[in-house]
Amino acid sequence: LLYIVFSLTVFCLGYFAIREPEIFKMGPEIEEEPAAILPEATPNKETPEEDWEEMKEKLKSLMEQDRPYLNPKLTLGILAEKADTNVHTLSRVINDGFGVNFNDFVNGYRVDEFKARVLEEEYRNHTLLSVALMAGFNSKTAFNRSFKKITQLTPREYLKQEGAEEKSATS
Repeated sequence: LLYIVFSLTVFCLGYFAIREPEIFKMGPEIEEEPAAILPEATPNKETPEEDWEEMKEKLKSLMEQDRPYLNPKLTLGILAEKADTNVHTLSRVINDGFGVNFNDFVNGYRVDEFKARVLEEEYRNHTLLSVALMAGFNSKTAFNRSFKKITQLTPREYLKQEGAEEKSATS
């Protein structure tokens, strides 16, 4: 019985270490994380409108130039670090400034990336799923759900529609 319990414990630790390596990280990163959420850095209702617009533009620029959305494990914390802000501020900018939640914001960029790639000649031999994974999605379900939510079309319907438009444009 002791052997079985020990084996299961080792198996579970190994599984979670592979699946979620962030859980087992030790060192300076753990100490630095709480410092990212400082009370004085938290925005309040008196934040000037210009600052929000500046943060929105900075975030748009970051998303378009650095393309962090290509990382399937992108989190609000990672994006906040890249944007040199804290999680709370970034969340408010996305929610209030763009009118969507973090996942919809990031998935909007991923869907645009998918739409651009799937029409390129070099990706014609790839499956839709492989192009979606290259665009930053981490599963077929998440991709299909987000694509339908944003475009009101399935990926196949979108391709048929784009194929029809492409043929009429070349005629």
